[in-house]
Formats: sequence, structure tokens, C-alpha cells
Amino acid sequence: MIKKVFTASCSTILSNYLLMKFIVSFFLTVLLSFAGTLFFPWWIIAVAAFAVAALIHMRPLASFIAGFLALFVLWGAQASYLDAKNQHLLATKMASVLPLGGSYIALILFTCFIGGLVAGMAALTASFLRRTTGNKVVGKNGHETRKRVMLKERHF
Repeated sequence: MIKKVFTASCSTILSNYLLMKFIVSFFLTVLLSFAGTLFFPWWIIAVAAFAVAALIHMRPLASFIAGFLALFVLWGAQASYLDAKNQHLLATKMASVLPLGGSYIALILFTCFIGGLVAGMAALTASFLRRTTGNKVVGKNGHETRKRVMLKERHF
């Protein structure tokens, strides 16, 4: 009985910890990307997502989703705000030039998807890079070996 309660509480703590890392990664990516695009070109979002994913270690799929959602939300909010300021005139004209049927909403969603894909791929790259270069320990014979402590993490 005690073992079952202890196991349940440990899994709850672990899942809360992983959720907290996901939320922190999401908001940090949004913050760094927004601040970066004020001073640098648009592709700074990839650098921001890469840096956050390299600093906050999560599984590759969780890193991709955090980066994707962060930029999807950020660029969606920015594009909607700028589009509403000019009564959707420019977005409607751009959507009519592209094969989007003149829908400004489709253009905004396409913009969000592209930004999310760039940030998600950058976060995925950082997660894989961290996985391949992480936790090197010098063994008894002086050779470098890789030591990994695998936690039972839930997949996102």
C-alpha cells in the first residue's frame, strides 16, 4: 500500500516537473524571440529556440512542440495585431496573390506555421545535439565514456 502511494506520488512529481520545464521553455522561447526580433533579423527566432532547447533539456519531441507552439502563438499574435491595424487590407491582397483564395486568416495561419516550423526544427536540432554530446565521464582507464541516467519520462 505504501509502495503504491509512493510510486504514484513520484510519478505525479515527475510529470509536474516535465510540465514545468515545458511551460518555462515555451515562455522563454516567446520572450527571447520577441526581444530578438526587435533588434535582429527574423531568423533570430531559430537562434532563440536553439538556445532555449539547449539550456532546458527535454525529449526531442517535447522540444520541437515547445518551440513550434511558442512561435506559432507569437507570430500569430503579432500578425493578427498588425493585420487588424490596417483593416486586413494588405493581408487580403497578399492572400489573393498567393493560392489562399483571398483569405487573410489563411495567410496568418500560414505565417504562424512557417515561424513555428523554423523554431521547432531549431529546438529539435538543439535537443539532438545535446543528446549526442551530453554527460561525458572519464572512466577508470582514462578513456572518455558516456554515462546516461535515464529517468522514466513521459513522452509528449
